[in-house]
Amino acid sequence: MEDSNLLVTALRELEEECGILLEQQDLEAALRPTLAGRRSGKFILVAPFLFKIQQAMPTVLDTREAVEAVWMPLSRMRDLAEHRLRNVPGVPAEMHFPAIELQGTPLWGFTYRVLCEWLGLAPGPGDMVKAGLDTAQMVLDFLLSEGLTLEHSWTERGSARVATVRGRISKSEVLAQFAPQRGGVLPVNFVEVHAGHIHLSGPAFDEYFIYSLD
Repeated sequence: MEDSNLLVTALRELEEECGILLEQQDLEAALRPTLAGRRSGKFILVAPFLFKIQQAMPTVLDTREAVEAVWMPLSRMRDLAEHRLRNVPGVPAEMHFPAIELQGTPLWGFTYRVLCEWLGLAPGPGDMVKAGLDTAQMVLDFLLSEGLTLEHSWTERGSARVATVRGRISKSEVLAQFAPQRGGVLPVNFVEVHAGHIHLSGPAFDEYFIYSLD
């Protein structure tokens, strides 16, 4: 039997996977449908829902679907000192994602992005592309401030934008500059840093590459 709507699906999945039973009248808001990446490289559109309850509820996990459940105070998400670029399990070490740590496990990816947007820590839908380009330019400006020289500014190459510099890209210096989220959550999906190039994915899944010619 198919669910009558996505809200019913969300409530059913929550009960099946976490043992938490909520009612439709607990719904606070239906959040903006958001793209979620998959390991296959494809994207799916997910409809998130926000519920308001009075206290944390006990969980009974379906271990085939979920490893752990954590109740987290929103004050942790709002505290920028908790946010940083970091590695996550199962992906190459060169890739760093905005995340916060929960009991030794990173909260990152789709869930992280939804929470940041809801709390106003991430750009809204109309500002995402500009935010991605501004962040890529900020990284490029940092490299130039470190003594690298600009060979070619941003040009479109396929669906990505590419810039080239001369000089050695220091992974440690780039991460020391951008891993701590000092001025706010960095509006990226990930930053991948190599000695020869930097690959950045913006919040609208827009892509930027900075290549070193050295």
